[in-house]
Amino acid sequence: MDSNYKAYDYVASARRIDDYLKESQGEYIEVDDLPDRGKLTFSNGFYAYCSAIFVDIRGSSKLPAQYKRPRLARLYRAYLSELVAIFNGSPLTREVNIAGDAVWAVVNTPKKVNIDEVFWMAYTANSMIEMLNIKLLKSGYSQGIRVGVGAAYGRALMIRAKGVLTS
Repeated sequence: MDSNYKAYDYVASARRIDDYLKESQGEYIEVDDLPDRGKLTFSNGFYAYCSAIFVDIRGSSKLPAQYKRPRLARLYRAYLSELVAIFNGSPLTREVNIAGDAVWAVVNTPKKVNIDEVFWMAYTANSMIEMLNIKLLKSGYSQGIRVGVGAAYGRALMIRAKGVLTS
């Protein structure tokens, strides 16, 4: 979500919280597949089975001391863009996000057989990191990177949250 600057107002925040907590029950539907975002309103939601996969650089806070900006930027650009490419390489991927050096995706896995796709993403990401490390060393970087890969499967509640609109 892009930022839309508006000074924070704690009084308005308290009112909004009260409004959220007093809302009608709404409709929360059990579905097999993650629905399109367009089907979400501010008064409905969906429960669906899905998976999440996360890849994060271990010890990344030490990288800026090891590499100066141009080299660090190239390393991050290669790492982030290739993980996004891997996650987008599955037709089951519904969302891909980057937060710092963590890349994560939500994957539509309504059936357990679909979870193989998440395992494909995990081992493909691991293989890409091995290739990246070889290329980093050949390009004069002093060492490669280490990552953590995590995945989870379960039922998730998908809702649409209201943003504070400026007028």
